[in-house]
Amino acid sequence: MTTLLLSQIFSTTHPSPQRICHDGEQYIAYDTLREHIAALSVAYRAQPEKRWLLAEPSPLPFLVRLFALWHAGKEVVIPPNFQAGTIHSMQRASMNNASSILPVNDTPTLPPLDSEQCHLHLYTSGTTGNPKIISKTLAHFEREIAILEQLWGAQIGAASVVASVPHHHIYGLLFRLLWPLARGRIFDCATATLPDHLLQRSILLGDCILVSSPAQLSRLPALLPLAALSSQVKMIFSSGGPLGHDIAQRYTQEYGQAPMEIFGSTETGGIAWRQQARDAAWTAFPGMQVSQDDDSALLLQSPILANETPIRLEDAITIAPDQRFTLQGRLDRIVKLEEKRLSLAAMEQTLDSHPWVSQSVALVVQRQRQAIGAVVVLNPSKQDEWQGVSKPEWVRQLRQFLAQHYDLVLLPKYWRFVHTLPMNERGKLSLDTIYHLFEEQAAHESLA
Repeated sequence: MTTLLLSQIFSTTHPSPQRICHDGEQYIAYDTLREHIAALSVAYRAQPEKRWLLAEPSPLPFLVRLFALWHAGKEVVIPPNFQAGTIHSMQRASMNNASSILPVNDTPTLPPLDSEQCHLHLYTSGTTGNPKIISKTLAHFEREIAILEQLWGAQIGAASVVASVPHHHIYGLLFRLLWPLARGRIFDCATATLPDHLLQRSILLGDCILVSSPAQLSRLPALLPLAALSSQVKMIFSSGGPLGHDIAQRYTQEYGQAPMEIFGSTETGGIAWRQQARDAAWTAFPGMQVSQDDDSALLLQSPILANETPIRLEDAITIAPDQRFTLQGRLDRIVKLEEKRLSLAAMEQTLDSHPWVSQSVALVVQRQRQAIGAVVVLNPSKQDEWQGVSKPEWVRQLRQFLAQHYDLVLLPKYWRFVHTLPMNERGKLSLDTIYHLFEEQAAHESLA
């Protein structure tokens, strides 16, 4: 097996039967994939627009259109989610949907790409509450793949890749599609979210690795004997948030090893890894320089970004004498819930745009599991619309409105409706009072 630069992979001669992936029904050969990319690249090249929205829900069409757009000299934009309201609003902003273009009957030879000129734009939540676009290049991915292969390539070998995470966020895109593509490992196009499906796919593909998330891995022990994975699944990767130490230890005892956790962000790519055999500390990727700002914020110089000046992340850390570090929480109002990143400020702005809402506060509520809570002041000028409506109907209407912009797991589960938001003596929002509203599951609590 040879690691190829992704910028050259479809301009390189491969054995014609070489298998790239399994599409759920059959294996797909390299030649088939290259021909589809070439045919679509001709079609995209005939279009004058520079930026294209890529919102393909299936991994294989997503990958084909991604490389076809790059080979056509286009920039690719991946939306923050695939909700209908989000896609519609981005199309209204004159961004063309890549899925609307059909391939032509022409499959030219594809030249190598200039990896520094292949741009990919992803959205993530910004600290101001507005969606923040993060621009990456194919060169960023190539440099990160080289690090991943250095760390784990020998351990993984020729194993196939099975995933239970989506392909259109940076972790799934990299670990599920781009890394195996560059290394010649077969990747599975089916998303194995159910335990029996995971077992079926691992048996079909033989030796494999699993690309998963903390929320999914936390549920799996109750649904499946972990020992059943050990014969086929050589290694488990997890990213998107911390995996509980007790869960990691259970995998160690029953599966034989703890999942390999990856810490990073859309902005930076991967930063560090850990396998919770003895503690919760993180080890930086090769070449990473991790230090602390005056307020303990993480400062990073990364070979992936090739940045000479350290960049600041809003993650508080402590660094041990051996240069490993532990995370001490976020310094801003960006939270992660079920591995999905959410700006609480952005959700408040969205909720405040509903005609019934005058003001709102969003926060994380801790019950048996973390969930989002919302405190809402209803708009008195719309009182004739909501006054005769029950509180459960208020909740239903507001959740339905938010569902146009957010994944279901991020929608507020706990609701409080108040006449005014509590303020302290300095005229600022009293967070203590806000949190106190959710301390007990009172009779008036609205559960979604």
